[in-house]
Amino acid sequence: MYELGGTALRILSVIFLFLCLSCGQPEAPTDGPNLDPIRVAVRRDVDSFNPYVSGSIEGEIVAMRLFPQLFQERPGEELGAHSAVLESHQWVTATKLDLILKPGLVWSDGAPLVANDVVFSFEAQTDADIAWFSAGSKRNILSVVAINDMEIRVEFDRERATNLMDLNEGFIVPRHVLSKTPFKEWTTHDWSHDLVVFGPYKIGLHRPDRYLRLQNLNSEYPDLIFQIARDKETHFQWLDSNQVDYSWSIDVERLASIRPPLQKITYANHQFAYLVWNSIDPSRLPEDGLQSVAGMVKAKTATPHRLFSEATVRQALEMALNRPAYLQNIWQGQGSIPATPWSVGRLFHRPAINARQFEPSAAIEALAGQGWSDSEGVLSKNDRPFTFSVLCNSGSPSREYVLYAIQKDLANIGIKMEIEFVEAGLYWDRLARRQFDAAFVMFRRENRPDLGELFHSDAGVKDGLNYASWQAGDELIRRVEDATDWEQIDDYLHQLDLIFADSAPVCLLYEAQQIGVVGSRLTHIEPNFLDPLAGVELWR
Repeated sequence: MYELGGTALRILSVIFLFLCLSCGQPEAPTDGPNLDPIRVAVRRDVDSFNPYVSGSIEGEIVAMRLFPQLFQERPGEELGAHSAVLESHQWVTATKLDLILKPGLVWSDGAPLVANDVVFSFEAQTDADIAWFSAGSKRNILSVVAINDMEIRVEFDRERATNLMDLNEGFIVPRHVLSKTPFKEWTTHDWSHDLVVFGPYKIGLHRPDRYLRLQNLNSEYPDLIFQIARDKETHFQWLDSNQVDYSWSIDVERLASIRPPLQKITYANHQFAYLVWNSIDPSRLPEDGLQSVAGMVKAKTATPHRLFSEATVRQALEMALNRPAYLQNIWQGQGSIPATPWSVGRLFHRPAINARQFEPSAAIEALAGQGWSDSEGVLSKNDRPFTFSVLCNSGSPSREYVLYAIQKDLANIGIKMEIEFVEAGLYWDRLARRQFDAAFVMFRRENRPDLGELFHSDAGVKDGLNYASWQAGDELIRRVEDATDWEQIDDYLHQLDLIFADSAPVCLLYEAQQIGVVGSRLTHIEPNFLDPLAGVELWR
């Protein structure tokens, strides 16, 4: 069975709806050395300083500054080439890996960082009481054992190209401090006080939902201040008045207002938006949703959705949507239209297929082949009009714009689409129970190839993210996960591209670029999709 987990479970934080946390003037720094700190505007506070309790992007970004990973990931570079904590790593066999820590590593309280910290971190990652959201990435690891204070032996269940990625997922945390709190109490424990870290920062002043200062443990580098405001316009005003130095959350509509000394920066963040087509009649589903793959398969056959159970219809809808216009009008052309989710970011292969073109006449012809005919500008079949609703969480002008544009494009070929904007809690509940015709979803993929958490059939039940209940890619997704080399993975992904494009379980709308703005104080800044603050302690 394909277990849910891994970094792909990180749904884009922009989907979640929160109240505005702060507006107005940034809070003046009142602690730490006077070294002209770097000031960053963010939209949400850290939900927990313990990385195995946090579930937010902001929590992960802060954790990157407080705790080490075994290896440092850098875009375009082989994993394992860089490490702040490992002297070396060596494969003893195809499934056994020896790690040797660098000598002299210490936590912020002076205690040595030792092999048992790595073992303890693995225990936390896989503990059922903690239920870390990426625990599934560890299912292929049989054991992590300390040979002595400096050496660790890792054993995997079998050889895979992605074993090092699985091992590297998550952070090393201090056993001598965190083990004092039982795992079952981690989710309720207050981790904001006296937290021992590795650096390069430690926690300074924190005023929840308003302000967080990270103090650099190296006095040669500036501190890092997170100024928190939910409203994107506040970020722009702070930048324009030189009260913050950087934000990656600026309304696209404001980009035309950017003038020197402010500078716009763009970078790939592997974020993509798509419409999910429900292949099952939601009115015939159990109240608590799908509970098994067998139940999902049976429901697709016994109670198919009257519109979206046919691949030809889903393909036609793609051709009816002017996706290049959405990309241009919302993101000023910064991005692309991927053919499949595996081509987002083009991380692991270069796909040989392209997204379907905007061809409304071809869409009408394809629908006519399925029995849909035009009667006074309305498509109908068996005296029933082509009408459906799309579910979306409220609170984003860009989402609203896209959906209204889609609504107009579909109306042009005789299809009526209603839009349901709902609050976040109801949105996620209805997605989980598959109570929708279609739904707008945004996702940021991580540096992994399989995407099983989104499109394997095991993710189509209970709280899984396969809202389209797609199953045609199961075998290939498993092969990608089990592949032993990257050439195999590339071949399997190509096959997945073809199957996915043919069945069209979702319609990918765009892959946007991350757009940020920096002030005059920062002249060297290199954010990336792994970390919008990559190397921030060296920024100038």
